[in-house]
Amino acid sequence: MECYILNNNIDGLEDNFSYHYDVKRISLEKLFPKQNMSKFFIELTGQEWTKNASCIVVVTAVFGRTKIKYGDRGYRYCLLDCGHLAQNILLTCTHLNLKACPIGGFSDKQINDFLDLDGVNEAVLHLIAI
Repeated sequence: MECYILNNNIDGLEDNFSYHYDVKRISLEKLFPKQNMSKFFIELTGQEWTKNASCIVVVTAVFGRTKIKYGDRGYRYCLLDCGHLAQNILLTCTHLNLKACPIGGFSDKQINDFLDLDGVNEAVLHLIAI
């Protein structure tokens, strides 16, 4: 799994930038800006309320890393891992008194294109608005 943060308004991070969570360094890598991130949220999800989100966490899978160990079953494990990761994000948000909402309906192509993912080897699986 990989996590990207599309930042609209998080204290300490530059607004309208996207970030990648680097698990090895336990840090955020600043990626690139997007003019009017709140409008982009609406475009991605088709849901007006998302414009008020401070960020959207994009969960992706790099299928090959899991398939190396588990073969074709690796695809299924990626989906399971995504669910486990999303649940942990939601539980953390609850603990921090943050509102969070999983989003299953979104534009795969727009997100994959924005994050420069090919949609085959690495693809978006899930969104969480916080």
